[in-house]
Parts: sequence; C-alpha cells; structure tokens
Amino acid sequence: MPRELDELGLKQAELVIVRQKEDAFYYGERMRDGERGWFPASCATEITDPTAMENNVQRMKRLRKETNV
Repeated sequence: MPRELDELGLKQAELVIVRQKEDAFYYGERMRDGERGWFPASCATEITDPTAMENNVQRMKRLRKETNV
C-alpha cells in the first residue's frame, strides 16, 4: 500500500512496466490503468521472456479497451 503520493499501490500478480530503477525502488506504470509511481523492487519479479512480455502488452491493451482507461 502506498504511503506517499508518488508511490504506486500494487496487488499480487499486478503487471507493471518499469520505467526507471533506482537503488531498491522502481518507478513504473501499472498496466491495468496506467497509474504511475514508485514501489519497492522487492515487490517485483522481472519478466525477461519476450513472448511473455508481448502477451502482457496485448493483455494491457485489452484491459484498457474494456475499462476505457
């Protein structure tokens, strides 16, 4: 849960595009709604498989279309 205005709240299995890495924190964009903010790096697992990344981008596009975000 975020404690500051610039922090990003995340749920388990939330997909985030990481835009910046700084020490123990990442700055990213939550895929389901485009919200941006900082979160602890320890809360994330990096996806490096190109197929998985493409599937996640397609999922993000569908979610944004379905939710009008």
